[in-house]
Amino acid sequence: MATSMEILEVQVEKLEHQLDLTNAEKNLIAKQLWDQEKRTDTILHQQESIMKCQTEASSTIKEQDQKIEKMNTKINSLEDEIRKKASQGKHLKTKLADTCAQRDDAHHRLVTFDGRENKLYQQPCQRDRIRRGLHNKGMQLSGNIRVYDRVRPELPGEKVREAN
Repeated sequence: MATSMEILEVQVEKLEHQLDLTNAEKNLIAKQLWDQEKRTDTILHQQESIMKCQTEASSTIKEQDQKIEKMNTKINSLEDEIRKKASQGKHLKTKLADTCAQRDDAHHRLVTFDGRENKLYQQPCQRDRIRRGLHNKGMQLSGNIRVYDRVRPELPGEKVREAN
């Protein structure tokens, strides 16, 4: 059974752990507060900047209207250029279709080339097999000499084995 001293030590450890957690939570809250204050300062600064920009914007509206007119003129000229480029694009599409047709024709020729190449490769192999077969038959007809049995002198240890 635990003594009262041990119980107190356990309670102290628990309280110290709770204190550590509380301090960590306090530090986290302090950091969040500091971050919030920083964001608030940033927002106030941005608000001041926006107010300055609004006053400057009202003075430059006339300049912007003039720029818009120039831009509209430039847009019209660019639209004309787009029409010309579209015409060129159609021409390039036609060229692309012709090039694709040529590519497909070349691919077809390549595929048939592989077949012809395989056929030409197989012909020498067949001829070589026929030649070897004929050569072997010729050797048999001319009378191969084959070794059917081999004789060697007896070894000294073999004579003893026969006696036993």
